[in-house]
Amino acid sequence: MISNVRAALKFLFFIVAILFYFAFTLPAFFLIRFAPFAIRKYLIVIMAIVIRSIMIVFNLKISYRGDVNELKKSRSRLIVANHMSYLDILIMASQKPACFVTSVEVREMPFLGQLSLVGGCLYVERRNKEKIHEEVQQLESALNSGLNIVIFPEATSTNGTEVLRFKRPLFNAAIKAKKDVLPLTINYVRINDTNVCINNRDLLCWYGDMEFLPHFWKFLKLKKVEVELTISPVISSDNTDMTKLSELAHSIVSKDYRPISC
Repeated sequence: MISNVRAALKFLFFIVAILFYFAFTLPAFFLIRFAPFAIRKYLIVIMAIVIRSIMIVFNLKISYRGDVNELKKSRSRLIVANHMSYLDILIMASQKPACFVTSVEVREMPFLGQLSLVGGCLYVERRNKEKIHEEVQQLESALNSGLNIVIFPEATSTNGTEVLRFKRPLFNAAIKAKKDVLPLTINYVRINDTNVCINNRDLLCWYGDMEFLPHFWKFLKLKKVEVELTISPVISSDNTDMTKLSELAHSIVSKDYRPISC
C-alpha cells in the first residue's frame, strides 16, 4: 500500500514537472525548424533543471569516480556511455545540458516519443543504413554549434551482464567536427540499500520487450536507487578513425563497468 502511494506521488510530480517544462518551452517548438541548434540549446538547459528536480523526488542518488570538473567544462564534446535503462537518460541529462541521440523507433513510441521530442533529441534511422551520412552530418553540425551530444553506442539497452560492442558510425561526427570524446560509465549500485544483482536488476534495467509504463511504475515504488558514474579522461579524435575511436571508448567504459551478477 505504502509503495503504491509513493509511486503515485512520484508519478504526479513527474507529470507536473513535464507540464512545467512544456510551459517554458512551448514557443520553442514553433521556432526549432528555423534555428534547430540554437533552440535546442535553450531546450536542454531547461530540461537539465527539470530533470535535476525529478532526480531528487525519485531519490536517485549519484556518486562519482574520476574528475568531476570534466563535466563542468563548457566546450562541446561527444559523450558516450553504456546503456541499461531509460534511467540512464535522467542520469546523463542531470549532469549537464546535452542533446541525446536516439532512434526513429523511439520517436514513434507512445509517451517516450513525445518526451524525446520535447527534450530536443536528435534521431537516427537504424533501419535505413543509407541515411547514416546525413545523420553524421547533422551531429557534426550540432557539435560545431557548441552543443554537447550524448550517444549510447551499444544502440540498445541491456540487462547489465556486459557492455556490448559499440557501433562505430556516429563516432565519425566527433572526428569530422574535431571534438573530443568523453566516456562515462554507469554502474547501478544499490536498490533500497540492497546491492543490485541478477535477482533485482529488472527493477532498473529496461531491455528486450519490456513494456515501459508497467516497468516505470515498479521503479517509482522504490525508496532509493544509488548509482555510480565514472568520468574518464577525454579521448582526442585527432589522427584516428571511427573504428579505433569506438574501440578505445568501449575498452575504457568496459574497464570501469562492473557487470551485474549474483
